[in-house]
Amino acid sequence: MPAAVALGWMWFRLVDGLRLVWSLDPRYAYGWAVPVLCAYMVWLRWDRWREACACRADGGESERKAMNGAQPPEEAKSAEATGPGGWARAFLSPAVAAVLALAYAGVRLVQEANPWWSLVHWTLALVCVGLTLWYGAGALAMARLVGGSDRTPPWRLFVFPVAFILVAVPWPYVWSEPVIQALTRANTWAAVELLGWWGIPAVPHGNVIELATGQVGVDEACSGIRSLQGTLMLALFFGEMHLLGWRGRLAVVAAGFALALAGNLARTLLLTWVAAREGGSAIEAWHDPAGLTVLALCCAGVWLVSARLACGKGSGGVQPEWRMTRARGSSEGPGEDRTHRETLETMLPRWRMAAWAGLVWVVAVDAAVAGWYARVESGRGGGPDWELVWPENEKEQIELEVSRAAGELLQYDEGRQVRWRRADGKVCQMSWFRWRPGRAAGYLAKSHSPVVCMPAAAFPLEWISEVRWLVKDGVRIPYRFYRFRGDAGPVHVWYTRWEEGVAEQSFARETAGPWSRLSSVWMGRGRQGQRVLVLAVWGVTHAEEAERLLVEEELKRRLRLRRSPGETNPFSNGPVSERWAVPAVSDGYRSDD
Repeated sequence: MPAAVALGWMWFRLVDGLRLVWSLDPRYAYGWAVPVLCAYMVWLRWDRWREACACRADGGESERKAMNGAQPPEEAKSAEATGPGGWARAFLSPAVAAVLALAYAGVRLVQEANPWWSLVHWTLALVCVGLTLWYGAGALAMARLVGGSDRTPPWRLFVFPVAFILVAVPWPYVWSEPVIQALTRANTWAAVELLGWWGIPAVPHGNVIELATGQVGVDEACSGIRSLQGTLMLALFFGEMHLLGWRGRLAVVAAGFALALAGNLARTLLLTWVAAREGGSAIEAWHDPAGLTVLALCCAGVWLVSARLACGKGSGGVQPEWRMTRARGSSEGPGEDRTHRETLETMLPRWRMAAWAGLVWVVAVDAAVAGWYARVESGRGGGPDWELVWPENEKEQIELEVSRAAGELLQYDEGRQVRWRRADGKVCQMSWFRWRPGRAAGYLAKSHSPVVCMPAAAFPLEWISEVRWLVKDGVRIPYRFYRFRGDAGPVHVWYTRWEEGVAEQSFARETAGPWSRLSSVWMGRGRQGQRVLVLAVWGVTHAEEAERLLVEEELKRRLRLRRSPGETNPFSNGPVSERWAVPAVSDGYRSDD
């Protein structure tokens, strides 16, 4: 019981962290179903083991008929029920549990301040899987000593169902972003080529297809990455359901990937064809139905391929029958039975001690984490704040709005975006977003970063500055300055992220790399209200001139000390919009690593 409580709490912490990703990132919306499927596959494997044991008397003939000739999983075929030796003894080593327990303490400390970091999710998921198998292996080893190995499955039988949770963990940014960009550009290029064959002129610009009637953005949904991730989950699940061998499962995954890429190319072609005939405004009515159709076809295709392979038994090869050999742990005489009792008497106290130690450790770790952040955040006093004076009646001033997908991904509470032309001919664009206090505020604010948004729109990053400071009316605002390469010349971007109600800004202590998130352990969990301010300029060649223009000529006259600290709306003029979002250069790619 103590072990079950400890494991239940760790799995709760894992799912509680992943639910932010599952709720806010459409690519991982399928994650809500994965824990249920894990539990179902554990039960399914246990039930198949019991059926195999029951049919041993007739030589396994009834089992083969019940499976319609399908072959059981590789783990079950080769597994011989063993006592606490071999792999089981190595895995049950206390050193393994100690390493996993220490890893849990470290990852919980970092997770509390970084609930969006994929490295944290992966580490915690691996710890939960490892400790679940560790405790499960011990419980099954003792059950084998008590009830005999004939009625107790080996712990290796449950490795796949427990580890299946990993398909719902977000891919690290350093892996997913290159895949997203490569697939998006390949999809854009292929769509442009096919449109040319059909007599529809089109020109690719990064992730945007320019038509005679306007522009069509190819976001990550159309890249195929969302379908690929969902297809991977379905392929592995259907392979388990149909008892395919490892080669059969790889074939199902490959077929699913091909279906996902082909379906999303067809979706892109459909949307661009609609835009070419009826204009860009007509895409809205076709976007979601086309995406749902692709997803449904991928799901049906993966199921059909796996069912076909199960019937043909061709992909994985004809495997040997499910060997149900007599195990070393079965009782065959008084001497062996006495040895089992002695082993059980030795193991049972140790198992109970390990179970209680796990429960005490989990409680102590979470209490220590809560105490640490309470102490850190209690020392972060309030400081001065600023408000923004928006441009009015500037030359060619326009309000900008972006795709619904980007707005849904950022989930901002307030925001506005303006573009105008200065008197000297330079084009400026200002974007401002706010997230109300909450656990996801820091996660959502960090998801809007020039390092991700600009390269996604075919503006490669050339360099990024260290943290610098803008001082105005006693307010010190940390910022970074970026330079991106564009077809018509460089684009320079000024960027800051501001935590409301604190004097020391965590953004000032962040490095430019992924390990900057470790600084959050000393800066707090970032649950205060968050603001992001971005100012970009086109038409300036030299970075020093661009920074002087943005800081001295624009920002210092548009930022001022907030006179009413309790006020939540930083607009000093202009309406607050719930629908204004990031510029066209950002279609919602996440900077989570």
